Amino acid sequence: MKSLPGFFLFLLLTAFTSNAQIVSPIWQTERVLKVPESVLYDASLNCLFVSNVNGNPSEKNGKGFISKVSPDGKIIDLKFATGLNAPKGMAIYQNKLYVSDIDRLAEISLTNPKKIKFYEAPKAQFLNDVAISQNGVLYVSDSGTGRIYKLENGVFGIWGKVAPLAGPNGLLYEKGHLLIGTNDGIFSADPVSGKVEKLVSLSGGIDGLKAVGNGKYIVSDWKGKVQVVSATGQSVLFDTTDKKINAADLDYIPSKDVLLVPTFADNRVMAYKIKL
Repeated sequence: MKSLPGFFLFLLLTAFTSNAQIVSPIWQTERVLKVPESVLYDASLNCLFVSNVNGNPSEKNGKGFISKVSPDGKIIDLKFATGLNAPKGMAIYQNKLYVSDIDRLAEISLTNPKKIKFYEAPKAQFLNDVAISQNGVLYVSDSGTGRIYKLENGVFGIWGKVAPLAGPNGLLYEKGHLLIGTNDGIFSADPVSGKVEKLVSLSGGIDGLKAVGNGKYIVSDWKGKVQVVSATGQSVLFDTTDKKINAADLDYIPSKDVLLVPTFADNRVMAYKIKL
């Protein structure tokens, strides 16, 4: 990895705290990624996957790709999988990587990444994040239409049980419910009845959405703010908005207390040690 820029070095030397929460930067990738939108840790392979938009987020240019990265931030394979348009959210199930790709869902074999199957999304405008249930049902947010899509038994289409929401983005499947990050906060949807209720009120949009336990969640707002939120309040972990460093679809590894943040236009993934 290259030498650290002044801002990152400053953070390394001065770990910062917020309401008894400690955040310490530990590494960053080289700036060889191309508009990284999402990062996903795979415990079985002990590696990270990073989706690279490599262009405009809504442009179908065929230049998007997935990178494979080591847990300490070294690039293993910059173009592990290619042939995508503007890949964003990801999820893994049965050795397959599922990636949203504007108006389709890509299914990539982790043993043979050249093997890619696409599921077209009817009427989709801007597919964004991906979440998966314990029995393999995939959910994908469409920030353009406000809809949620579902892949079940090989059929991909609009999940009609949930009405359009305001800018749905970050998704999380937790305790039998689909959690949906929107412009108005976090909502919980029952997969059977489709009943939706608000869990957390929050403005500014939610890109990354990860659970940390006890009804608390780490969220990012894309512009640069990362915070811990719950039904009773919120606490900012850090905010790089003024540095023009984005905070896109993050991941959290609870066993390591490590937070992974893709920086989008800044072309890196940054890792932080956090203690909540």
